[in-house]
Amino acid sequence: MKKILLIIVSLSVVYATATAQNLKKDIFGVRVGLNLSNVLMSTGDIKADNDARIGFNVGFSYQHLLSLATPVYLETGLYFTDKGYKRKINWENLYPTEPGLPEAPSITNAELMYLQVPVLLNYHLITGANTTIRPFAGLYAAYGVGGKIKHDEGYGSTSYKSFGDRGFNRFDFGAQIGVGATLGNLYASIGFDLGLADIGVSKISSSSSKTTNWSLSVGYNF
Repeated sequence: MKKILLIIVSLSVVYATATAQNLKKDIFGVRVGLNLSNVLMSTGDIKADNDARIGFNVGFSYQHLLSLATPVYLETGLYFTDKGYKRKINWENLYPTEPGLPEAPSITNAELMYLQVPVLLNYHLITGANTTIRPFAGLYAAYGVGGKIKHDEGYGSTSYKSFGDRGFNRFDFGAQIGVGATLGNLYASIGFDLGLADIGVSKISSSSSKTTNWSLSVGYNF
């Protein structure tokens, strides 16, 4: 059994060394894609019934080979990413015995626009002459730069800026995980962001607002 394990380890080292010699030390890329995001909001045991919101992401990436012995890259970049959430409340379901309620539901559309910087470890698993599978994991930091929160209550509409006293804190950070694939210089990936920062502005100690986001992106590497 020990001999088999030694052979497997030796072959893995030889494979990683051979493939790493053919890898670029620095890779630049452009990315564009779609987001499916939400904000998980709660106060104590009460959770807001928010729905996911479709947005977009666009930016560039930079990858640097960490060691000639293994195809592991440090990846970063700068992205403009459009996150947020939606919420729909039917008044008759919330207050079934209350008279004079609007027939139209209350609809909230919250758009949270960020500049986001990831710091990831990215492993390039070569699966063919021109193809790779690239699992990645790490952290991200984001800063809110715009967006509006719009409320349509059924009898009137209001809107205000997404970041500020009535909205959310601008700074967000969290964990990011996903997998990418390449065909030549073409790139595609799916990833998930889990916000770890409480972006809520409520002074209630038991309240919490944290972002989540699924992203699907395509791009080109140079």
